[in-house]
Amino acid sequence: MREDDINQALRSPAAVNQLRKFGVSILGNRQAKQAQRYELIDPRIELLDNQRLRFQTTLKEARDPATLAIFLNRGSPLMPDDRFS
Repeated sequence: MREDDINQALRSPAAVNQLRKFGVSILGNRQAKQAQRYELIDPRIELLDNQRLRFQTTLKEARDPATLAIFLNRGSPLMPDDRFS
């Protein structure tokens, strides 16, 4: 599987919905309600050297034209038993 294949899958409505649910699930009730008004735009993964990765997306509030770029880096090499869920 190539980086482009992963990114194409991440942009599907089903994947974006799962990412949104994941983000909401790690927040408290009040924050979860607030988070639902945001949209993830163009989520993507960049595969880095030494088996590292970067996830990035843009966050946009429904009634606000401003956006926020988010970058999450996996800073250490992935270990064989690492799991993403």
